[in-house]
Amino acid sequence: MFSSFGLDNVISASCSLGLSRRPGSSGSGKIFLKIIGAKKGLCKILEAESAAIRIPRFIPASAYSVTVFNLSIKKAYDEIYNILYAIDPAAAAAMLEPIIQSSPDGQPSLMLKSDIIDHLGSQIIIAECLNKPFSKDSPPKESLSAIALTNRAALEKSLGALHSKYIAQRNPDSRRELLGYTIYQLDLLSLFGAFAPVERTPMADGPRRESPPRPKFAFTVTDSHLIFGNEELVERAIRALSSPAPTSIDSSKWFASARSSLPSVAGLISMEDNSASAEMLWWLMQETAKIQQLKTTVSPNPQMMLARGASDMVDFSLLPPFEQVRKYFNLFTLYGQNRPEGFFFEFNYLNPPAAAE
Repeated sequence: MFSSFGLDNVISASCSLGLSRRPGSSGSGKIFLKIIGAKKGLCKILEAESAAIRIPRFIPASAYSVTVFNLSIKKAYDEIYNILYAIDPAAAAAMLEPIIQSSPDGQPSLMLKSDIIDHLGSQIIIAECLNKPFSKDSPPKESLSAIALTNRAALEKSLGALHSKYIAQRNPDSRRELLGYTIYQLDLLSLFGAFAPVERTPMADGPRRESPPRPKFAFTVTDSHLIFGNEELVERAIRALSSPAPTSIDSSKWFASARSSLPSVAGLISMEDNSASAEMLWWLMQETAKIQQLKTTVSPNPQMMLARGASDMVDFSLLPPFEQVRKYFNLFTLYGQNRPEGFFFEFNYLNPPAAAE
């Protein structure tokens, strides 16, 4: 099993850590995973291709965290098949089955590898965005993901067929056009109904509360990327692609500072403005303080009373305004490089731009 996963030639891992060893940095570290011989199995899957750092223009300025992984989807799929075949040939054979069977009216079957995987490129992007102003009626953060592609027409045809069969049949309004692109809505709870929460009885947890509206997810296919995430973010990404001068993450001061600390070529990069993620956490703690101040008992449930007792051990109302502590939160950067002898990673905690000035 160990050999099937390609881990038998991973022989060592080393790590070094440092505090305040460099100007403008509060901490850094290096990690090296040494491999003898050719990479295979999981190591082959994670063998990122070193390339110049390119952030698409549709990543919005509201993003506080960006990760770019130059992973070849086609190579990873082939290696996953090889791993499964070595462990369970029957499971590997299932990967070759069509995901949509051919129909009597002449519609051909749809294959995962030839109709979808083979049209994907070698870049995966994940961006986390703040949803400001913060509100208890909406999630404080949203995610936007993208996968590079090599053939827009072929990929959109395949994904459109999947959407039509599994979603559009039940919701004809789940597809709309915007500025030359098609937005495909994803109703995940309907698609995976088995994972929907079980309806609670009114007496179980006291009075029913109105739940905030569920975020709507969607995807779109562009000339360069398959973009998916919150529907509003997908719509904004389309508008950015159609704008001659979009307000993208390149205009963010923290991003310019973080990117300048990274090498020009890497297989993996990750950047985060910790002050933004801390601001979100600060807001959540302040909301908890408001709940703590409520003296009414909404339920005699002992578990609820125990939870309230535990939260009362910390008084979040004593927190100062976040602007007073913003300067203490740094920028985080990470990059990884695929090397003949293994994998190398380096991370840094950089002083924020305001503190550096």
